[in-house]
Amino acid sequence: MITTREQLRALVDDLPDDLLPDATSALTHLEDTEPLSAQETEDVESALDDIQHGRMISLKDFFVANVEEKLLQVLAIGSRGQIYRGL
Repeated sequence: MITTREQLRALVDDLPDDLLPDATSALTHLEDTEPLSAQETEDVESALDDIQHGRMISLKDFFVANVEEKLLQVLAIGSRGQIYRGL
């Protein structure tokens, strides 16, 4: 059975030379990463719970909703002949 370390070494050995700097950078970043604090762990668990219970929306949906709201404001104000400078 192949170990994770052996699998990783095989992946690195198979990388094209032009990707080696990116792989080195990514692996170095992982090595320099500190463990999460208790508060950070709690925050991640809370966010995951929010996602599981549908209390989150995607960033795309957030921006679409905000753009639609701004457009409706512009149309409503524009129809009254006023200039909206809040965008």
